[in-house]
Amino acid sequence: MDILFRNNVGKFKFRIAGLILHQDQVLLTRDDDGPYYYLPGGKLRLNETSIEAIVREMQEEIQETVTVQRLLWVVENFFQEQRNHAFYHEFSLYYLLSIPETSKILVKPITTFYEANQGKIEMKWVPLSELCTLPVFPEFL
Repeated sequence: MDILFRNNVGKFKFRIAGLILHQDQVLLTRDDDGPYYYLPGGKLRLNETSIEAIVREMQEEIQETVTVQRLLWVVENFFQEQRNHAFYHEFSLYYLLSIPETSKILVKPITTFYEANQGKIEMKWVPLSELCTLPVFPEFL
């Protein structure tokens, strides 16, 4: 069961995400109908550690077992989703991750896949020098 609460004011979610770097590039995710990019990850489940969650999410999203290097950031966000206008209160943990040098995602520049009930997701490597030209969240990236 994901840690996600809804009421008539908005939604609260506890999100876990990972920063994966490779050759001066960062792996970013974007919903097919979304106007912005974000770091890959997902919701923490009840009775799941954040480390277990990020390992599970990366297995689901990039089909790789990641190595968790360390916790990078703890972030609290309040925002209104641009697509559905829902109000969110999001608490997020961001981890620095590494992936095997033999990972398929290192050689495939753009990967699309489907998540249950969510539609198409795009993942792509973006040069660090281009981050400032894209709409990326969290904004401090």
